[in-house]
Amino acid sequence: CPYDEVARHSVEAAVLRASPLPYQGFESVFSSELTLNFKVDQ
Repeated sequence: CPYDEVARHSVEAAVLRASPLPYQGFESVFSSELTLNFKVDQ
């Protein structure tokens, strides 16, 4: 991960705030893995 500890914590907190994600009715397409790709403009 190219981010520092503060940025990683921020991303993790954002994902946890989005919890719970809608699941009921989508069991057939649910995956327990999630890949997020970020592009940082420097």
